[in-house]
Amino acid sequence: MNRLLAAATATLLELPVIAQAPAVSFSADLTPQVRFDGEGKTRFRLYDDTGELSRVRMNLTFDNGLQIRYFQKLARIDHDTDDSGTEEFYLEDPNRWSIGKRYVPFGSNRMLREPAIGASAKVFLPIADFPLQIAAFDNGPREQRGVAGRIGENPAVSFFVGEHFGIASTSLTQIRFPEEAPGEGRGYRRAFGADHTLGAGGWQAVLEYVALRQPHRAGDSQLDVASLLITYQFPYGPLVLMDVAVASAEPRTSIRWSAQIPVEKNLFLVPSMRLTSADGWRAALSMRIRL
Repeated sequence: MNRLLAAATATLLELPVIAQAPAVSFSADLTPQVRFDGEGKTRFRLYDDTGELSRVRMNLTFDNGLQIRYFQKLARIDHDTDDSGTEEFYLEDPNRWSIGKRYVPFGSNRMLREPAIGASAKVFLPIADFPLQIAAFDNGPREQRGVAGRIGENPAVSFFVGEHFGIASTSLTQIRFPEEAPGEGRGYRRAFGADHTLGAGGWQAVLEYVALRQPHRAGDSQLDVASLLITYQFPYGPLVLMDVAVASAEPRTSIRWSAQIPVEKNLFLVPSMRLTSADGWRAALSMRIRL
């Protein structure tokens, strides 16, 4: 992927829009976590058990509305197929099109988060004026390549056709830890999904279903995953979350509780507990620092 990303970077820098003087802004989002893996073992990482990375962002905004967005990882996830230090790097006309490396449009961008190099566009279908966000991408041999899209806003349905989908460490963290991603050469050739978000007052519920079909490895089975995320934002207090996920493989059930407790304006303490049918209880303590 590093060679592909270098080629994409050179292409972006040669575009005429770069000749303009942009407005530049920087920010950072840090998510260090201590995870207690049982048997007295602990591990410290600069990412959390949902695959949320610590990153530094740079945003360039041009007079014509175009933007270049760059996200630099502060640490890679162990055993991740994405060997680049760049999380995302793309040129976009917001809500219209983008070119570069970014997460593929699929579902709520919570269950399947696959970073890939390619191009995407948002159009409106002639039938009922439904929005369609579609992307074509290619990370190289034995990694994600194909076409993915999401139709609708809320509710929405998603699809993927291609190769090696679902191998990213940032995907399917509802039923596996980021380090348990299957690796290159694995994954699926087809994927379908549906998602819907409901909200009232401080409550929000996100329902999502993903079906992964035609696995590349003969020993892998097709996979169905359903997830329900419920959150409540206390007035002037913490945000509490419960995420319940059920998978067809094994079968595997996971329940995760967490809370984002404000300490300062841009500092949050995030304790969490996860119960899985395969591993039992796992506890973790994270911080969320926004700069």
